[in-house]
Amino acid sequence: MADDAAAPRPCRAPAGAGLCAGALVLLLALPLAAQPGPRLFDEAAGAVRRRFYDTSRLGPDWERLVEAARPRARACATPEELRELINREILAPLRASHTVLLAPDVHRDHYEPEFQGKSTLRAGLELGRFPDGFFVTAVHDGGPAARAAIEVGERVLAVNGLPPETSACVADAGSDPGLPGAPRLVLRVEADRPVELLLQETPGGPTRSVRLWADTVSLVEAVRASARVVERDGKRLAVVHLWHVMHAGAVRAMKESLDGPLADADGLVLDLRGRGGQVMTMWGALWAFAPREDGSRGWSKPAVALIDGSARSAKEILAWHWKRMGVGPLVGQRTAGAVLGATFVKLSDGSALQIPVSDVATLTGGVSLEGVGVEPDVPVPWSIPWCRGRDAILEKGLEVLAEEIRKGAGGERRY
Repeated sequence: MADDAAAPRPCRAPAGAGLCAGALVLLLALPLAAQPGPRLFDEAAGAVRRRFYDTSRLGPDWERLVEAARPRARACATPEELRELINREILAPLRASHTVLLAPDVHRDHYEPEFQGKSTLRAGLELGRFPDGFFVTAVHDGGPAARAAIEVGERVLAVNGLPPETSACVADAGSDPGLPGAPRLVLRVEADRPVELLLQETPGGPTRSVRLWADTVSLVEAVRASARVVERDGKRLAVVHLWHVMHAGAVRAMKESLDGPLADADGLVLDLRGRGGQVMTMWGALWAFAPREDGSRGWSKPAVALIDGSARSAKEILAWHWKRMGVGPLVGQRTAGAVLGATFVKLSDGSALQIPVSDVATLTGGVSLEGVGVEPDVPVPWSIPWCRGRDAILEKGLEVLAEEIRKGAGGERRY
């Protein structure tokens, strides 16, 4: 693999360059117009005017922002620069979740396939942009990054020899520009061409170079690969990471694991961190833990769910009902508070505008989770940068589950 053909090279910019809580995943084609800059700007602004769920935010102040940004849109030299301007100048001020313009390849390679239950060529990891730099925030089970022994919490100093902030290999994964939190990022990859990452585990510590070869994968496969049993105090504790609820295949993978290799475990840690998805799929996941008319449950043993700021959209509705039904403790950190029904509007350059079109508070008994989120029963102070692969939320979840099992045997909780 050392020949020139396999050597890393700068990524090409794309051509033209856990989610929708309301399951409104439509792609609406907009008509073509003249010059690309003004055309795309007007398409995005027009889609917001027509579809945005809260018209009270589209008053004179917002219209003035749109008009002030229009001349700068004409001056944008690249599609990336134009998307950044649209996100920053006309979408961020709305301060709503599910309000972001995605690059064509990000939507094509990371969103559409997951909604369709298909695999695409990917690196199997996600990054976040923090004040201290770019860090690995997620490594998908069984994927290329996991096989390359990349760990959550490592700092990414360079991608193919360039700082991540200037590398065309690094793309925004669809972070809502109007909401707080570290922006989520993904890597652009090519078949038979590795991406070389320069990583660092500790501040000022030694660095290591990892040559990462992409593979055709999906997060449905990652759910299945995440299923495992951890031995603690003589008990067998099952762990499954439900990476998203975008497609029923993810829920099937979870249920197959619970009914198969994990069936004889003494309890379950269900990891809800990661992307959102569709409401109907979310109900399917929740049904595995909901009480039946005869008082039974699909999974009747003790269970704990893990949440944090990456759990969003339909996952937050799932967490809210998990708590309401008393399935088990929620462990971790407050969820994102990004809970609106949304759709995708495809613009004429292939980019996709995700836009909220409905308030879905009726799905949580009239309680709006937008901007609020779901609080854990057992809070865990933890941050990703420099964590060196140690998952404090998972560790606490295993501890709490062991206590739940002890309580069920007549003992008392000690957490």
